[in-house]
Amino acid sequence: MRILRRGAPACAAALLTLLCAAPAGAATGKTPGTYSDFALGSAAVSTVDFPIVIEQDPGQENVFWSNQFGFRDGEVGGYAGIQTHDNGRGLYLFSLWNSTAYRAGGSGTYCQKFSEDGSGYSCRAELRPAQGHRYRVRIADEGGGWFGATIFDDTAGSSVRLGSLQTGSGNALEPNGVSWVEYFDWNDPNATCEQAHYSRARWSAPIVNGGAHGSFTSTSVSPSCPAYSKVTLSGADAVHENGIPQS
Repeated sequence: MRILRRGAPACAAALLTLLCAAPAGAATGKTPGTYSDFALGSAAVSTVDFPIVIEQDPGQENVFWSNQFGFRDGEVGGYAGIQTHDNGRGLYLFSLWNSTAYRAGGSGTYCQKFSEDGSGYSCRAELRPAQGHRYRVRIADEGGGWFGATIFDDTAGSSVRLGSLQTGSGNALEPNGVSWVEYFDWNDPNATCEQAHYSRARWSAPIVNGGAHGSFTSTSVSPSCPAYSKVTLSGADAVHENGIPQS
């Protein structure tokens, strides 16, 4: 399983493979980031929902709130989540490394091949999440090696089915992973910690198979801007703050 932690301080022992740096030779700036590892508590995962509320929108900022997970076939791994962009737009995104095919999602979505730290397919919708809305990012085992992603806006009572990706017959979700926040101007060599706009997001514990709850097991922050990032475990929730103003 790949875990895309840009400059993350440590590698979780339960995760099989960890990419802890930007691509070789890339110029990188300094941006904040936060991570909360989770355990799903079930050996057989047919669906998992990742509930999240963006309590403070960062405004004109490139930020990705993502949930990353692996599969029993260690060659496949991926992530799904929601983004804000510095042009005022946004993106809902579902990508799997080493996926081999896709099935289209609902109206307004599209799927395409990608190459970043590996290759595979990605399904997307050009939508921006709204501050204060409760979202659920759902990953579902559809059988035959197909896994689908749907993003629910519980506040608005709407949903977007992004599409399905093929991972190989008989594959299954691993019962652990990480939810993270990435300010993805890290690839801009001029990016600085001070430029990052403040954001706060609250993840609730993952919902497994429509009922049981997983739990957050540990947290960390990117060493690029440690004073500007914080994760607080509050009951069953993980609250991620980035771009924290300095006095």
